[in-house]
Amino acid sequence: MGLLTLLCWISFAFTEYEGRVTLFSNGSLELRNVALSDTGQYILTILQATGPIVSTTELNIYEPVSNVTVTVNSSDLELVEFNSSVTLSCAADGTGLTFLWFNAVLKLQPVTECTSLMEQNFTIDPVWRYDQGPFTCNVSNPVSSNTSEPVHLNISYGPDDVILRTSPSDFCEEGSDVLMSCSADSRPAAQFKWFLNGELLSFTEHSLN
Repeated sequence: MGLLTLLCWISFAFTEYEGRVTLFSNGSLELRNVALSDTGQYILTILQATGPIVSTTELNIYEPVSNVTVTVNSSDLELVEFNSSVTLSCAADGTGLTFLWFNAVLKLQPVTECTSLMEQNFTIDPVWRYDQGPFTCNVSNPVSSNTSEPVHLNISYGPDDVILRTSPSDFCEEGSDVLMSCSADSRPAAQFKWFLNGELLSFTEHSLN
């Protein structure tokens, strides 16, 4: 083992490993305060009278995930259902990153998954009203995981499902009160106009009494 010790110390002396390496008498090696530059293939050569024995191993060092952010990019100033597209971009510091998107409306089911070293984009084309989110991006590697702040999308849609209700709903006497109310599914909130026999009335509320 004396020759093995000598060879290893010669290899590690006067390099960036100085002061961080301990070689034990059984041939094992301890590397302290590992850095990203320590990633790579390590080769152990044992010299014997019958010839050398060579063994290799891979060491992967990962930088923990941090600073996970999501940005929204779209060519439209306002997102409109069925007419607009949007791209969500997730970025983070770290190495060996895996990106996973979640939509809270879908009960935190993964939307899409891909592996990248720096950035992952998620495109919705076209947008639907249920794509408002909130969306989050989870970034992980073998040693850590981090999640972005939730991002909401403002998507205009409608008006749909316009319903007019009257109370009473059948007959009423002259001089009695009648309440008519109109509702619609819309974003932003729908604006209402009332007509009587084709003539525009001055009322703009959703109900007319």
